[in-house]
Amino acid sequence: MQAHVRIEQLLVELSARLSNSTTPPKLTQSIDYALFPGGARIRPRLVIAVSEAYSTDKRQSRTAINASAAAVEMMHCASLIQDDLKCFDDADSRRGKPALHTVWGAGNAILTADALIVGCFQILADEGIDSATSAALIRKLTRHTGSCGGITAGQAWEAETTIDLDAYHASKTGSLFAAATELAAISVGANPDDWSRLGLLIGSAYQIADDIRDTIGNTNDLGKPVGKDVELHRPNIVLQVGMNKAVARLKRLVEDVVESVPNCDNRFEFQKTVHQEANRFIPKEIDRYAA
Repeated sequence: MQAHVRIEQLLVELSARLSNSTTPPKLTQSIDYALFPGGARIRPRLVIAVSEAYSTDKRQSRTAINASAAAVEMMHCASLIQDDLKCFDDADSRRGKPALHTVWGAGNAILTADALIVGCFQILADEGIDSATSAALIRKLTRHTGSCGGITAGQAWEAETTIDLDAYHASKTGSLFAAATELAAISVGANPDDWSRLGLLIGSAYQIADDIRDTIGNTNDLGKPVGKDVELHRPNIVLQVGMNKAVARLKRLVEDVVESVPNCDNRFEFQKTVHQEANRFIPKEIDRYAA
């Protein structure tokens, strides 16, 4: 089964656990609105790719892998809801459709994000995952989404008057990519620490690419507003060092990503996959800039 088909199917299946007869109808509908249709699903694709870098066909591993892939994507979707709110980016579109708060209201948007965040841990606590693995997955996701270097810290950096760009990128973007690689490793019984650097590097590359898109991209292609970093005085590497240096750093990071793949059963194939995925999010427009 192709990765994107598998991801959509498991998100439909596992997100259904977030609602039952006691859930208010609007909340159920807004959860579905937040998750579907999705974007590139880069983070869950990374979970599956790391898991497939190892030779394992344990049923329990697959349950943990699926839960991990769904959890990181649901956490990502929750962060997008928060990012789009008026108190942050005040964005009116996301993934080519109206942002959730513009359809369901700010209050329901906040509650939807809450439901998705709690739902991540609910899914990782699945009875089909052994208790030790489940606990390890929950600890890792907590680490990468909390206030100590996680995505919560990343969002909070935007309220500071002085911002360390590397720390901001590492927490707001790199942390959830690191969660993806580390949760996948835990799911197949590998050492998650071996995969931390790869996740952080991918996150850094993705954030620089996003900064470039915000500077030279257009709303129709990206499905979200552009130019927000300038408008809201957000940290952006292009604004800090210039386009040429930003492009050069992005290209170096992609090379570092491929070289940082740890030893695993299918390392060469995984390196090819990572390189292909990296090229998916690199803006085509950068070719006209010096490297």
